[in-house]
Amino acid sequence: TADLDARVGELEIISAVQQGVAGQLDFRHIAKPVGDKLREVFRTGNLSMLWRDEAHGLLHTLYNYEHGVPIPHRAPRKLESDGLVKLMVDRLIRDKYVLMNTRAEQMAMGMKPAPGTDWCLSMLNVAIVAGDKVLGVIALQDHEREHAYTDTDIRLLRTLASSMGVAMEHARLVEETKEALERQTATAEILKVIAG
Repeated sequence: TADLDARVGELEIISAVQQGVAGQLDFRHIAKPVGDKLREVFRTGNLSMLWRDEAHGLLHTLYNYEHGVPIPHRAPRKLESDGLVKLMVDRLIRDKYVLMNTRAEQMAMGMKPAPGTDWCLSMLNVAIVAGDKVLGVIALQDHEREHAYTDTDIRLLRTLASSMGVAMEHARLVEETKEALERQTATAEILKVIAG
């Protein structure tokens, strides 16, 4: 039953991403319904989604809940100037997920709670991946127990993050194609006027 519930949740999240893409929403708009569904599937009030803006070297917070309440998004962070963020992104690029089962493991990595948030006891960060490119991260936190996340949780969250990455990369390519077609059409119209 638990496996079936997990698969249903997975399909619902994939469906939410696909509906957002079909509705031509960008990831900032898709993050809310997907994040809400992830919190439901994992039965947690503690989830964040970050988006990696590789072109500008920034990490943006798109979704942020703690104890079931939305919390303010942090300002975009420079990947190069924030050593801890860079370390985490580098590990996510290499391993595709980072699991910290205890507060001691978090402290050993140099982690501490963001201003205005609480320490968690367990944390699972999974890369949103398209091909070999890390687009962002989904972070689950458990404030009640250590060793909260199982191999099944890791596998499910990695599958969902991968599905999100593929859908978002597809949406980006569709948007780029649409923009190129609009530019080409505008250029053709200008040339038509000049020729006239």
